[in-house]
Amino acid sequence: MTLFGLHPLDTAILVAYIVIVLAIGQYLSRKTKTEDDFFLGGRKMGKWYQFFLNFGNMADPSGAPAAASSVYKQGIGGIWLILILLFLTPYYWFLSVWPRRIRLTTVAELFEERFGSRFLSSLFALVALLGAILGIGFGNIVALKTLQPIMIKPPSAYTATELQMQTDYQEYTELRKLSRESTLSPQQASRYGTLKNLFNLGKIQPYVSYLQPVPFYLFPHCWLRCSSCWEG
Repeated sequence: MTLFGLHPLDTAILVAYIVIVLAIGQYLSRKTKTEDDFFLGGRKMGKWYQFFLNFGNMADPSGAPAAASSVYKQGIGGIWLILILLFLTPYYWFLSVWPRRIRLTTVAELFEERFGSRFLSSLFALVALLGAILGIGFGNIVALKTLQPIMIKPPSAYTATELQMQTDYQEYTELRKLSRESTLSPQQASRYGTLKNLFNLGKIQPYVSYLQPVPFYLFPHCWLRCSSCWEG
């Protein structure tokens, strides 16, 4: 028996992970009183914690599969997709220690102190803000594309629209195969072009997922709003 396409063990692991992360966040939020607490952990991070934090800035779970995929496609030289980050390691060490030594809270303040320019400080903050927005947006898209194939609907649960989508996708794959092997008739070529446009727009897919884009994207924002209400 599955829940939205997930095995009960997978569901239990996800629920346990979310509960643990929320519990840790709730516990640490009680210790956050000032800007230093929020941005710099109260300047109380020890050497070991900062060691793992620095290396965590240059590593993420997608690194290993991305490197493996690159090596598979390009050969051993593809390993530099991940090894290139080694050259950034000194930068991460320097960047994390420098603001702590000069007793500033953000790097934007460093630009103002060093160059005496509020414009550079504001520009850095704006670029960092835009980068965070793009990074979070890209992360949401990747998360959706990763989870959708995991949470697949069984054919018995298809709606009429979803059943038609699967029929169109099967027709699209057959016409694509024919287009590679031989010349399509004018009617087939027209139909293939229509289905290809639908596929490129994501309106037909090889599977039907329980997870839909709009609820997935809105859930984090609704959760944050509810959390702020609880804290209030």
